[in-house]
Amino acid sequence: NKDGSVVQNTEKKADSVVSVVRHERNTTGKDKRITLPDGSLIVLADKSEITYSEPFTDKRDITLTGKAYFKVAKNKEKPFTVISDDIATTALGTEFTVTTFSGTGQVIVRLYEGKVVIKAVRGNNGRLTKEVYLSPGQAFVYDVQNTAKLNSFKLKNGAVPESILNEEVVRDNPSLPENVETP
Repeated sequence: NKDGSVVQNTEKKADSVVSVVRHERNTTGKDKRITLPDGSLIVLADKSEITYSEPFTDKRDITLTGKAYFKVAKNKEKPFTVISDDIATTALGTEFTVTTFSGTGQVIVRLYEGKVVIKAVRGNNGRLTKEVYLSPGQAFVYDVQNTAKLNSFKLKNGAVPESILNEEVVRDNPSLPENVETP
C-alpha cells in the first residue's frame, strides 16, 4: 500500500533532526528586526550579518559580524551566546548590544538590562584571561591587538532598540559590501 509506505517514510524522517544553518544579512540601509524561533529579538544594524543553526531550541549560538541589539528570551537551561571574533558573550536573560565590524579590530559589548558573561572563544588569549560579568550600564571593549577594558555609559530607560543602536557612539567602520539591487 503506497499510503502506508509514505507514512512510514515520514515517521523515519521525523526521528532524525536535520540542522540548517541560517544566514541573515542586512544591506537595507536601515535597522532590521529579526524574531528568532525561541522568541528572542534581534535588531540587526545595516551592513551587519548573523549566522545560527536551526532548530534554535538546543544550542542558542549566534555568530555576529557588524552590530546588533539582542533582547533574549529567558531559558536557564539553554544559554544564548553571541560569538564575535575572539570573544563569546553569553546572556543570562537580558538586553545588550554587540558591535564587531570587520576592519576595526574591536568588539564592544554594552549591557542595558540583566546580566551577561564574556569569555574568550578559544581558552585564554592573553587579553581575556578570565570571565567578565557586566552589569547594566557597563560596556566591555575588546581590542584584538591590544587590550580589554570596562567602561560605563548612561542608561536611557524606555528607549526602543533602534534608537539604542543608533545613539551608541563608536568608531564603527562598516565594511560589508553593499548589494546593488536591480529592479
